[in-house]
Amino acid sequence: MTGRMGIRLVAWMVALVVVFGLSSARADTATWGTLLLGGAYSYGQGGSIDQSYWTPNGGSTEWLAFVYCIDIPDIVYVPGNYGGTRASTDGTVSMTVPWVSSGTYQDDSALVNVAGQDVADQVAWLLDQYGTNGQNTAAVEGLQEAIWTVIYGPSFLGYNVGYEVPNTGAVETADLLSLGYLGNTTSGFVPGPNVETASTTPYLWFSPSDTEPCSGVSASCTGGTEPIQALVARVPEPSSILLLGIFAAAVLGLRRKLA
Repeated sequence: MTGRMGIRLVAWMVALVVVFGLSSARADTATWGTLLLGGAYSYGQGGSIDQSYWTPNGGSTEWLAFVYCIDIPDIVYVPGNYGGTRASTDGTVSMTVPWVSSGTYQDDSALVNVAGQDVADQVAWLLDQYGTNGQNTAAVEGLQEAIWTVIYGPSFLGYNVGYEVPNTGAVETADLLSLGYLGNTTSGFVPGPNVETASTTPYLWFSPSDTEPCSGVSASCTGGTEPIQALVARVPEPSSILLLGIFAAAVLGLRRKLA
């Protein structure tokens, strides 16, 4: 086997696995499975819920690089194991409509902001640029609050203000300005004329449940049930790609020995 032929073989195998592996992982816009949320989460700040795992029905358990909140009115308990979770790749979720007190839900519909505009692609862009795991750092808390600002509008002024990590506001501001939002001292951050967007398909948009028992009168609790907090995470890379990387390294190593 010549060096050029070996490289071509590896390249073709990479292409085939990427095409068939990723297409099989994302063929359906929605799947069902079990979401296991880890216990590392700092209440009151915001950030990635680590360590977390996704097991699609009939599939293998995959580690989630990060998990962020997209649904403030509803609650998720950490750690927690949520069977019957719906995961989409098109930005559809089941959650309480932002700031609506009637208790109506966005049931498996596009993630929209308070103006009724689809903003899942804006959230995806933020995750593309800044998504990472961790808690109690300005980077992850600033990203979380930027995501909330996109969804809940300029009236969103931070979550549990007074308990935030130092410089969180500066990071949130930088993230929103990079996204294409405009800062205004009277109205907060609002979308500019050239807002960045990205594909939603590299992400899993989780709807853990819409029948969580609850009590009392709130924006989300009606009829004794409410949704569990909707979340978003990066789609785990198929294990076949990891195996391919090992195989490719072995092939290239063998080629060097035979050269």
